[in-house]
Amino acid sequence: SSGINAEYGDAEFGESPAMEKIRRGGKDKFYVCAFVNFQHGVGEDKVSPPYTEETVDMRFALFKQCVDEVNKQNKRFRAGEDTHQAGINFFCDLTDEERRPYSNGLVMPDE
Repeated sequence: SSGINAEYGDAEFGESPAMEKIRRGGKDKFYVCAFVNFQHGVGEDKVSPPYTEETVDMRFALFKQCVDEVNKQNKRFRAGEDTHQAGINFFCDLTDEERRPYSNGLVMPDE
């Protein structure tokens, strides 16, 4: 037995051409694995547009920058230099412009 449920044994698992590009060209195996897990984990909470071959490199770079910032913050926290921890969330692959509506306070709709 392969350890895979029979119902999944013949399933075809594919990936988008954009993700294939990252996986095949990625030198940063840690980031690639984390990026794939991020995509799976954010699921319905994902707010960035779907990845395309034209945008996946940018999204991956944004994600890597976010991971590095989270790791730096958590290192400061563990050293007692700061009071809060950080984590990966669905904002990690957004540009500043895309993130702005979520981070600049409450905006009341026009009445």
